[in-house]
This record gives sequence, C-alpha cells and structure tokens, in this order.
Amino acid sequence: MDGRRGPFHAAIPLGTWLGVRILLSVWFPALVLVFCYRFGFQTGLLLTVLLLGSVLVHELFHAFAARTTGGSADEILLWPAGGLVNARPASGFRSEFLTAAAGPAANLLLCAAMLPIVLARTRVAGEIPPGLLHPFVLVDVKLDQDFWGDVALLTFDLNWLLLLVNLIPVHPLDGGNMLQSILTARWVDAETARFATLRVGMAVGLLGAVSGLMFDQIWLVFLGFLIFCMDLHEFFMLQMSDQLDDSFLGYDFSQGYTSLERSPSAERRAGFIQRWRQRRAARKREREAQERIETEQLLDELLDKVHREGIQTLTDSERRFLQKASSRYRK
Repeated sequence: MDGRRGPFHAAIPLGTWLGVRILLSVWFPALVLVFCYRFGFQTGLLLTVLLLGSVLVHELFHAFAARTTGGSADEILLWPAGGLVNARPASGFRSEFLTAAAGPAANLLLCAAMLPIVLARTRVAGEIPPGLLHPFVLVDVKLDQDFWGDVALLTFDLNWLLLLVNLIPVHPLDGGNMLQSILTARWVDAETARFATLRVGMAVGLLGAVSGLMFDQIWLVFLGFLIFCMDLHEFFMLQMSDQLDDSFLGYDFSQGYTSLERSPSAERRAGFIQRWRQRRAARKREREAQERIETEQLLDELLDKVHREGIQTLTDSERRFLQKASSRYRK
C-alpha cells in the first residue's frame, strides 16, 4: 500500500505495465458496493471489472500520447471517480491537445470494437437495447442467456458514457483541457485561457446540477455539483495563490490528466491579483517612457524653431508647453 500522499491517495501498487506504474486506490471497493447495491451482485461485479479495464485503457492512452509527443508519463492511479495519470505533456498546443484527446479516443475505439456485436443484437431484437446510448442510464442486460453478448453491450455502453462525460468542456475533464489548449493557442495567453475554462466549468456544473434536480437524475446532480466545486476551488486557488499546491484533494488538474505529486521545493507563485498589478505597473512605465520620448522630440523641435525663427514665432500652446517642460525638468 502506498499512503505517502495522504488518505485520499492511499493505493495498492499493481506493478508496472508498459513502463507505467499502476496503483489501485484503497477506496475503490466503495464503488463495488455502490454497483452491487444498485444493479445486483453479479452485474455490479461485472460493471466494476469493465469500468476498471476501460478507465485503465483510457489513462494508458493519455500516457502514451504524452510520451509520443515529447512529454512523459510514469504513473496511473485508478480512483473510484476515475483514473488519474501523472502525465506531463511537452510545451505546445500539439502535445497538450493530443494528450488530453487521447483518453476519449480510447473510449471511442472500445465502442467501435463492440459495435458489430451491438448491431447484431439490435437486428435480432428488432430494436435498440433498452438504455443503450442513454446519457444517464446503463443498458438493461440479464446475463442469463447471452452472457458474452451482454458483456459486449455493457462495455459499449460504459465507454459511450465515459466518452460523453470526458468530452464535456469543463475542468478537470479531458474536454476542458482540450478547450484550454485551444484557447491558449488560438486566442489568449495560458493564464486567461485557464480562467475562462474554469468559468465555463462552473456554469456547466451548476446547469447540470439544476437539470438533474429538475429531471430527477441523481447522477447528474452529483456530477454537476462535483464539477462546480472543483472549478470553484481551482478558480479561488488561482486568484489567491495562498498555497503551494494549486489542486483539489491534492491533485493538480491544471493540465487535466492529473499530476499526482508536486515537488515540495516548488517556489511560491505570484497570485492572479498580484500578477495583474505587476502587468498594470509595467504598462504604466511603458506609457511614461513613451511620453518622455515624445516630449523630448517636441521640445527639440520647438527649441530648434526658436533658434531659427525667434521666440516670438511660437504659438500660445507652444509657449505653455515649453513652460511645463521647463518646470518638469527643473523638478
């Protein structure tokens, strides 16, 4: 068991697969209990295994995308709320976007792999299996007639739901990281893009929670509330920068695919308000420097005019300018 990062991070190592260390959260059995209570013992265990495998493939694709685009990834934590990969994409739009998009691409590939069986079951039944493609309900399976066919249906449906959820353009989901990388590359600087993504996330989370209450969808209420709290927490952490760890429950979601640990010797980062004041002061210094240059140029022109034509040729405004400039330089 690895409990070095605190109770939320306590995990059991499962070994190193394809160069990536795999950890299983000690809290994962809680998900098993929920599934078994909601769907029955057999279906609950099967759902747990299929979800565990799908999330592992999802996170491995994040890791491989980071590596192949110049970044690095060395650890995955399988947590009850989803996988968390310690991936560090290379600097630049290509690596950041592809690393975030690789996870949903993995779920899409798994859906495509199960699609022939789904289509065959649909042709036999003459209709789409109940609950398939529904964003809030799992497909209805019996597991007593065509076991492997039902496994394929559940695999397709789980990965379809994972695909939909991860494409929501909110932080810290993959869709939010893709949105942030696009905003950074095409529109604004990284800091402004991150704040914009967090604002979108808070709005979407609140809308999702309210919609869940309206349509009696408890999972949507939970997901919306969780997204809203995560984005609100991250938003205030960015503004205040009172802590070294800008994260939720110890996880740094700034790059989306989660960095599980941070160096304890990291330097304190200036807060958003402080950085805004620094930028404003820098712009003020630039304006003052530009005004001095323009004043000196006009002063040289007026002095040259006085030398050539005499002071009586100056206009009233030019005389006032000379007096102000003379007073300023004496001070």
